[in-house]
Amino acid sequence: MSYKSRSYQTELTEAKHAINILGGKIHSIHDYDLPLGYGQRSLIVIEKRRKTPELYPRGIGIPKKRPLTL
Repeated sequence: MSYKSRSYQTELTEAKHAINILGGKIHSIHDYDLPLGYGQRSLIVIEKRRKTPELYPRGIGIPKKRPLTL
């Protein structure tokens, strides 16, 4: 699960490739209004569908050089 502000769309679009590589799938998205005017939040539920490839986790520095996002 990932707890995000309502402006999660861009981040989620960028993360879809990584979620797929790591064996996940977006299961559902729940939008909430916080009480007392504290804003809006979204809960993104990611379901693990298959085992993470043996390549992961990667070594130090590799994620920064070659991120999983497209």
